[in-house]
Amino acid sequence: MCRLLLVLGSSSDNTTKSYFYAFRRWEQYITELGFAALPAQPNHIALYFNHMLDQGSTLHPIDNAKYGTKWAHDINGLTDPTENSFVYPYRKLQNVLLSKLLLKKNRLLLIC
Repeated sequence: MCRLLLVLGSSSDNTTKSYFYAFRRWEQYITELGFAALPAQPNHIALYFNHMLDQGSTLHPIDNAKYGTKWAHDINGLTDPTENSFVYPYRKLQNVLLSKLLLKKNRLLLIC
């Protein structure tokens, strides 16, 4: 119990809330598919990130999902599935795709 309180108190209140709610969204998504949220499987995390991208999420909510999942695993003494070599290429691809979308959007805004 002391370890949990120490980790929860190691970030600002808003950061902790952001991680908590990001994890809750992950938990709702994966339990609806019939799987456990903790410990998360790397292939399920990659599926969730792709789902978020398909839903039009920007990089910020996807990063929140990553760090919220990492946070939940850390406070429960579990291995972080977001650092798995299976998930890493998906994260890199999403960063590239979203960066290109932002560049295109900025160009369109400048032209208009």
